[in-house]
Amino acid sequence: MDQNTLHERFAEAAEYYAGRKGSRPTLEQEDTVALLRETQEIYGHIPPQALETISVCTGYKVPLLEKLIRLYPSLKLGAAAHEIVVCSGGRCGAKNAVLMDRLKKGLAGLPEGTAVIRTQNCFKQCGKGPNIQVDGVLWNGCDAAAVDRILETLRPEKG
Repeated sequence: MDQNTLHERFAEAAEYYAGRKGSRPTLEQEDTVALLRETQEIYGHIPPQALETISVCTGYKVPLLEKLIRLYPSLKLGAAAHEIVVCSGGRCGAKNAVLMDRLKKGLAGLPEGTAVIRTQNCFKQCGKGPNIQVDGVLWNGCDAAAVDRILETLRPEKG
């Protein structure tokens, strides 16, 4: 499907949900999530320019929409195939700094768009840390070997 068709489909969805907002200051959360899902269905992810439009349609600021997206592991902001979230909380943060470097170096050897890395303040799993989440699955007690296993799971299969 060409880009113009994708943009037209998105514009129709945005217009529909903007109409559902009516005179309220913000769109209902479930309708907002539905618009985010539909946007991802159209583009394969939620692009930044679409997020700006969604902000206008829903009445929610972009940072709040980004937080809402993080609550739903199936939603992806980037075009990357996988999302890696590294804990940066008090107990994990110092240890995960080294692991983050290892992840970045390992991802550099994989095809572009394989994964996006971001941080989250705390997973509330401090006793089991350091913690890294991959596509919504939490890995506890991470070390260099765990990072290598994570990277191995992200490698495209040779066929």
